[in-house]
Amino acid sequence: MKVAIIILCSVVGLLMVAVGVLGFKVYALSLISLDQASKFQNIQKVSTEEVQKEFAAKEASDAATRTFMQAFSTADNALKAEIQAKDRLTPESFETVFHQSFEGFNAGIRMAEQAAAKYPDTFYGQQLATQGLILEGQNYPIPALRQNRDLVLQRFMENRGVAVAFLTRNECKLIDNAISQALQEGRVTMGTDPTWEQIQPYFRPDGRLASSGGNDILGNPFTLTTLRPDRSNVRISKKTRDLFKEAKFDWGQYAPEE
Repeated sequence: MKVAIIILCSVVGLLMVAVGVLGFKVYALSLISLDQASKFQNIQKVSTEEVQKEFAAKEASDAATRTFMQAFSTADNALKAEIQAKDRLTPESFETVFHQSFEGFNAGIRMAEQAAAKYPDTFYGQQLATQGLILEGQNYPIPALRQNRDLVLQRFMENRGVAVAFLTRNECKLIDNAISQALQEGRVTMGTDPTWEQIQPYFRPDGRLASSGGNDILGNPFTLTTLRPDRSNVRISKKTRDLFKEAKFDWGQYAPEE
């Protein structure tokens, strides 16, 4: 009887050991599964973030492309309309189309630069940085986009005559307005000679004047005069005036000082 009890206790002991070992293995396996699940979630999270960045970079690239191409279409459609109507745009219409196109080109270029800087580790960000925008199947690096902008607008300016003078005179008004804002904010004071850098922040960021370096549309410098309250404080250059002498264009208060 004692022998039987001893044998039974031994069997029970072995079973308990076996259950204990099995339980430990199940526990160990559960820990491994949890660790793997955690790692998978981390991988999934990283992967999702990367995919989201790629989509965001692509959307930014597409937006820059659309903006640039819209600017091209604005100028191109105006030229086509002139050809069909066999009539040139009025000076007012030319000015409107020119500024719309210029700002659109600059906005597209700026958007491409910002996207390349914001998403440097993505495919589309690197593509923007190295190859620029893809326009009609061709790559245009950012410097080439600026050249493309200038070529389109130079073509648009051809044989415009007094329309160019009209635009330049109106840019003088914008410069005067910028000087007035600078005076109000204390950036400049009466009786001093303002610099272009002091008034530059008051131009439209993507507009022509903001990136002109103080030159008119023909590449001649505007002259900023000593600030006085009883007159305009900007003058066109004599070179620009002389280009329109035959047309007898009226520069008014913006005519160069003799």
